[in-house]
Amino acid sequence: MAESDQRETSMGEIMLANGLNYCKAIPILSPYGNTAGILAILRHQQADLGPREQQIVDRAKHIAAISIDRTRHEEALVRRETQVEQSQAQLVAAQRISSTGSFTSDIQRDENIWSEEFYRIFDLDPKLEPSIDAVRERVHPEDLDLFDFEMKRGFAGEDADFVFRIIRTDGTLRFIRGLARVTHYIGDHPVFMGTVQDITETRRAEDALRRGEEALAKAREELAYVSRVMTISALTTSIAHEVSQPLSGILANANACVRLLALDPPNIASATDTARRTIRDTMRATEVIKRLRAMFSRQSPAMEKIDLNEIAREVIALSARDMREKFIVLEARLAPELPPVTGDRIQLQQVILNMVLNGIEAMAETEERPRRLLVRTALVSEDILTLSISDAGVGIAVDAADKMFEPFFTTKRDGMGIGLSISRSIVENHGGRMWAMSNDGPGATFAFSLPSLGKPTDRSAT
Repeated sequence: MAESDQRETSMGEIMLANGLNYCKAIPILSPYGNTAGILAILRHQQADLGPREQQIVDRAKHIAAISIDRTRHEEALVRRETQVEQSQAQLVAAQRISSTGSFTSDIQRDENIWSEEFYRIFDLDPKLEPSIDAVRERVHPEDLDLFDFEMKRGFAGEDADFVFRIIRTDGTLRFIRGLARVTHYIGDHPVFMGTVQDITETRRAEDALRRGEEALAKAREELAYVSRVMTISALTTSIAHEVSQPLSGILANANACVRLLALDPPNIASATDTARRTIRDTMRATEVIKRLRAMFSRQSPAMEKIDLNEIAREVIALSARDMREKFIVLEARLAPELPPVTGDRIQLQQVILNMVLNGIEAMAETEERPRRLLVRTALVSEDILTLSISDAGVGIAVDAADKMFEPFFTTKRDGMGIGLSISRSIVENHGGRMWAMSNDGPGATFAFSLPSLGKPTDRSAT
């Protein structure tokens, strides 16, 4: 039942119980002109109010209006006080949850107001008179200079935002972020409002994340090294052949040189030519060994200017015998006048070599068509170079296209699934990207792009 209906029912019951037949309702107005209530006059019969009665009614209305208005104001005040208390309780709880204390400070006069959480963060007695010295006693000795410097800036009216360490009474070390802004001035004294937040757990989490990233980077380096060793092992026969040829030439030329010098008279001209050939073959063998040692090395990345065509030719030379034995025809379309890139020579060679070996393996069982490997470089824009290797092998399965570069995913019978993953990681660390796609015909293409330095270094295509 509505409140107005209840009032009408109660009024009717009163009238019936007392034999009253007439009711006159007079509005009670508050001091602000609003209707505060209704004054009801019940009588046995209808009659106008006399002067004396009207005076009594007016006085009753006035007193009732004041009483009702005061009651409402008191109720509103109680509600506001309750809301303030609830807000203060919420603020205290929020500060405790977020480990954030608040303060108001006139630094020059050292007049401060601290929140409950401020005292707790600095492990200070709540009865202690707030002062900068009380906080300063908690500051780590190594951070005192920083703290004093920020206080001097505060004296000059500058805002503050800095991180420092404190040592609590139990000896624990905490990281604190202090943030303060000038809100107003009392005379020439700036008054600050700000917060202090205990960010120790955040710092620890950041340190743990950094250590995790460092460990991950180290693991990637280890995997890259393992990948290089596995890749080189596949080229052992080819490299042995590349080395044995110049060694055989050195031996033959040395014997010939000895015979020519033993003649009477010695054949100096022919012996000189033979010695030059010996030097040439020695340099050739040295270069092969140099490449091999570089690929096996575990040195940190050495960033330098690199000619992409040059390192592509070096990788092609290392894998040439392997391709000849497997009847693979190599075609190199290296764009002339490519600008250099910045990178680690050995790492980029590893990427290219891994792409070449993947192409060779993809065509291992191809019999119905020529086995062809195309190595191509191109300048696709002013600052982007690409290197791609296309094969005529089995291609890329539809369900494997999105997984090719995932760690430990492999379609090879004896594969570990780390070569392409590491290759993409290397390329991305050089600011580039790597991808794979199926050819219009048979086979697949693997490619990567790198940012260039914008100045040509190569003037001839191979």
